[in-house]
Amino acid sequence: MTAVGDAVAQALATLAGIDVTTAGYALGGTLVIILFAVFVLALGDYIEGQMILLPGVFGIILAILIGWWPPWTAAFIVIVLLFMALHPYSGGASA
Repeated sequence: MTAVGDAVAQALATLAGIDVTTAGYALGGTLVIILFAVFVLALGDYIEGQMILLPGVFGIILAILIGWWPPWTAAFIVIVLLFMALHPYSGGASA
């Protein structure tokens, strides 16, 4: 983690009585949600279609660069988003 990211995660861990890794995940998730809300509120009508993913991607990248989330988290999120976008179980023989 960066020096500031490590200090904030340690402070939250001490305050909440949890370990530093869990505090980092909580801080990263909070960062992603806040950045998403700020971008959506600021851009409003200009966000259409796939652009809605852009604020979340910025938050995820920032959480990884600060050190609150490990790099494999981004790969996992990409896999989940691709799985959701391809709809592998929609339609088929039973539909």
